[in-house]
Amino acid sequence: MRLVFFTLAVCAAGPVLAEDPCQDLWYARNLIFDRAGFCFDSTLGKAIFDNSDCTTRTPEFSPEDSLRLARIEAIEDRGACAVNTATTLLDLPDLPLRKRIDPPPVLDPQVPGWGCVGWTGGAGTLHIGQSPNTLISGQVQAGDTITSRYLPEQGWSFLTVERPSTGQRFVGWSKLEVPDTLCESRLD
Repeated sequence: MRLVFFTLAVCAAGPVLAEDPCQDLWYARNLIFDRAGFCFDSTLGKAIFDNSDCTTRTPEFSPEDSLRLARIEAIEDRGACAVNTATTLLDLPDLPLRKRIDPPPVLDPQVPGWGCVGWTGGAGTLHIGQSPNTLISGQVQAGDTITSRYLPEQGWSFLTVERPSTGQRFVGWSKLEVPDTLCESRLD
C-alpha cells in the first residue's frame, strides 16, 4: 500500500513521467531562491521568475529550505545536471501550478516513479501544501490516473492526477492511500 498526496488543477494531456529531471530539479531549487528574494541574472531565471520583487543576490534560507536545497544539489551533482540557462523555456507542463506549491517537490531519478491507471477508490482532497489547512484545489475522482515520481515528505507525497474524461490535470500534495487493488492497472 502506498500513501498518495496531490493538489492543483490544470488542463493538459499525456503522461507525466517523461520530463527532464534536471530541469525539474533546477526549477525546484530556483523556486526556493525566488521565494527568498533572489535577483536572477540568467536568461532562464529572468524568464521563469519575476525579478520585480527581488531584493538580494545573497538570500538567507530557513533551516528547512537549506536542507531541501542541499538535497536538490546532491541529486543534481549525482546526475551531472547542466540546464541551459541561456534559453527562456523549461519543458515542465505543470509550471504555472507548481509556482503555487510550497514546499516544492524534490524529484530523484533514482527513485522509480509509479502510477495508478483507472482509480477505483473514493474522492481525495487536493492541497497546495503539506497541510490540510492549505488551499484546496480539487479532488481525485474514480477513473483518474495518479502518478508519483517525487520524494515523499513527512507523510505527504507529491502527485500528478490526470482526468481522462475531461483532459484536466492536477498536481500537488495530499494524503490518499493508493493500494494496487484500487487501480485498474499500474504504471511502474
